[in-house]
Amino acid sequence: MVTVECALYGVLGGILGPALGMPYSWLVVRVAETSAPFTVPAGELAAVFTALVLVTAAAGMLPALRASRTSPTVAVSQNE
Repeated sequence: MVTVECALYGVLGGILGPALGMPYSWLVVRVAETSAPFTVPAGELAAVFTALVLVTAAAGMLPALRASRTSPTVAVSQNE
């Protein structure tokens, strides 16, 4: 469950990142008045999105393993 939650954070970051970044990129291209076209590399964005989800899921593995080895009563009573 912890690993899935971490993967969902990756999905959220993968959606919000381009959603916030692309309008700013478009604005920079328009303001700079360059002849460079504004293009969205869909294949590269999909690859980065997939890698992001996998990395965040992998990052959640250590806490998930630690949580699975700890008794709930011990985890609640610990005061860290």
